[in-house]
Amino acid sequence: MALPAQLWHYLHDADIRVKEPEYRVAQEAMITDIISCLERGNIPASDGTTISFHPRWIGAFALAVLAIIMYRAMQ
Repeated sequence: MALPAQLWHYLHDADIRVKEPEYRVAQEAMITDIISCLERGNIPASDGTTISFHPRWIGAFALAVLAIIMYRAMQ
């Protein structure tokens, strides 16, 4: 699944957006552009950043993490 690199940066940079209002405004404008593109039925151009596994593995990973957290909480 090809995704724009800007989306990965947005997901990763929450802490920076809190500290730097100008950065937050710039990233929110970029996300707004991506959303507008999707609403028009266009897929935003990707710079090659991809997820190299099937999306269903996200659920499997989430369950594994939850199991680890529950195991640690019960100790």
